[in-house]
Amino acid sequence: FTVSPIRHLKDGAHGNLISKATLLLAEEEICGMFPGQCEYFPAYEIMMDELRDYRFYAEDMVHPSAQAVNYIWERFCDFALADSERPVLAEKEREFRRSQHVEGRRWSSL
Repeated sequence: FTVSPIRHLKDGAHGNLISKATLLLAEEEICGMFPGQCEYFPAYEIMMDELRDYRFYAEDMVHPSAQAVNYIWERFCDFALADSERPVLAEKEREFRRSQHVEGRRWSSL
């Protein structure tokens, strides 16, 4: 599980925090019911705590910048992939870039 690192400001800052808290409580309860079968990846916390500087936000000041997305993606790969799986992902990323005729860009910037 994860909670989106994007602030949902339609209901205001307070509404966003209530929404995120509700999701976090639900995740905590579900993972507690199924120990060892599900885990939580802290994408929201990484964005709010580690990438809190405005340079990590897109021009709309709500969405993460490409740099932030790449950082969170790398952290997710460290969290979710075994070392033996990293080369497979790297090859799939290369294949995808070739299919899009885009060299050297990460998934997040496409």
